Amino acid sequence: MKKGEYLTMESVNINIAYQVRTALMENIETQNALRGLQETTIDLFFRNDELQKVSFDDVCYNLIGNSFDDEFEGVPTHVYKNLCTMIFNEIKELKMDLNYRSIVIGWKYDASSEAFTDTSMIVRKEVHFSRM
Repeated sequence: MKKGEYLTMESVNINIAYQVRTALMENIETQNALRGLQETTIDLFFRNDELQKVSFDDVCYNLIGNSFDDEFEGVPTHVYKNLCTMIFNEIKELKMDLNYRSIVIGWKYDASSEAFTDTSMIVRKEVHFSRM
């Protein structure tokens, strides 16, 4: 990039999508933790055109009428990679600046069909106030 040139929002979001995919697929600790959950929500926070923080539910269950599935063996690698590709594609197609925003992605995994159900993506704006 030459001096005085600026990246477009689209090129920045493609770069961010790559950062997210790398964080979800190449960070073994994160991948193993997420693949071990049948249902979760993941929160991706962005600042200065970079992925700054990844947080997710470590344990998720209903208090009434639902318990842990002791037989759940985890999300298969190929299914998890498909989810990561879907997230990558959604982020790179966003038509908004992601600075000081979080993307919240939720899903449930159905082991019988080897598919994710109830997938959702929310873009959340954060407003930071100066100290008074």
